[in-house]
Amino acid sequence: MTSATAAQAVLVSQTIPDDTPVFGGHRNLIAGVEIPLFGQSRLWPGDCLRRPTSRVKCVWQASFPTDPLWNLRTREVVFGMLNCTHKILRDAGLFFQAETWGMSSAKETCGKMRLIAKWAVEQQIPQALADWVADDWQDYLDHHALTSGTSTLANDVRTIRFLRTFAPILSGGGLLDDPWPGRTAADVAQRTSRGELSTPEIPPAIWWLLMRAAWFYIDQWAPQILERRDQRAAATEAATGPRRQAYRTQDLDAKIATWVQDPTSLVPVHARDFRGYRAGSVMWSTLGLWITDGISSHVFVGRRNSERHQMRQGMVQRLVDADRVRPITAKEGRAALGDIPRHVRARNRRPKELDAQVRTWLASPSVRSPH
Repeated sequence: MTSATAAQAVLVSQTIPDDTPVFGGHRNLIAGVEIPLFGQSRLWPGDCLRRPTSRVKCVWQASFPTDPLWNLRTREVVFGMLNCTHKILRDAGLFFQAETWGMSSAKETCGKMRLIAKWAVEQQIPQALADWVADDWQDYLDHHALTSGTSTLANDVRTIRFLRTFAPILSGGGLLDDPWPGRTAADVAQRTSRGELSTPEIPPAIWWLLMRAAWFYIDQWAPQILERRDQRAAATEAATGPRRQAYRTQDLDAKIATWVQDPTSLVPVHARDFRGYRAGSVMWSTLGLWITDGISSHVFVGRRNSERHQMRQGMVQRLVDADRVRPITAKEGRAALGDIPRHVRARNRRPKELDAQVRTWLASPSVRSPH
């Protein structure tokens, strides 16, 4: 089987039917919203759950590893976390308090499982968890400790222990023993951590040279840097026109009210499912750009779903309830914004391009380096 074929394969659970709702026993279900089924192997959107205002809708989901075996294994673990009192768990001899884990914990577990799956495949560790030994798990923690702190490692330990906690419902079995018996996750993480700073301490002899060089840049090159900044700003303004100022809040509310009252206004909605958004859901960012002539995409949504955002969404929702909508794809939405002159942002350059620019600059005979 090729890797491409394997990535597309979907294994069937021996304990959980594919048509089992994954949020069946959850108390915070939203009436009328579709509940994902266990057989959905790519992701489980959390649209049917009450979502904290601090969480963006597109990431309020459980996304699973692509490796077929770890995909199934992760789905079974997450199902157990989200259905602590489900009959399937009770029949397997697992009993937990209701709502022990929520969507946030399940989402984090999926991310941890993806990292473990990637490492296990690279290291060619046996697929059966029963064949893993404690040293295998410690090797993974040691590997992850190179780039992670103790709190992250402690969460890794908790995730690994889920493979033992939910072993009775895992197809092919789970961990037979705790890799770190009698030790807390924090203790395991603390002992695994190398106890070193992520950035090695800089000796004073080097530090003062760096300080001197930094001051040289400020003292000698600051005028050139500011001049270059002004030149780029002038070039951008010449190409795109002067940058527009943002609307005042009151003016923006009035502009939205005028748009809503226009009988020709249609609300853009997703014509089909797209990146976690359901077909028929309002394209809030696109609508914000339409109304503000490309200035802001956060008119209706933001990091905090404030009362003003909710008020504006309510104004638009009345049009949606009246079926005054325009189903479009994301591509069509971007195309409709094409004739709006928006401020051109500097393109993020790749490291190779930046390296080439530095070499060109160093080769210039007019460059003076600090000594």
